[in-house]
Amino acid sequence: MPTIPLNQAAAGMVVAEDVLDRKGRVLIPRGAELSERTLEALAGWGVDTIQVEGEVDAALLDPAALAEARSSLAGRFMNTDVNHPVVAAVLERAAQNLVRSGRSQETVASDAS
Repeated sequence: MPTIPLNQAAAGMVVAEDVLDRKGRVLIPRGAELSERTLEALAGWGVDTIQVEGEVDAALLDPAALAEARSSLAGRFMNTDVNHPVVAAVLERAAQNLVRSGRSQETVASDAS
């Protein structure tokens, strides 16, 4: 379930997790299909990101989440030349998969132990 910036969400996408306000109240339940009106309401409520079901184009992934994923994977690539095109492509794909899966930086770090 990828997390994407709200401004890149589109009508027809399905919410993968409950969307909560700052006080923890459910704004949009898991499984709801987004509409233009819903997206406008979420923006008005100050929601910045949203988790959606299915695969999302890499261009729609949250840049901050991708940067965090790359950072969390750095230890696994420390003995490689990350400037080599193949290694760079593998690292980028791993970061994208990490963001799409919703796994946290701590989970990846503990897996490496």
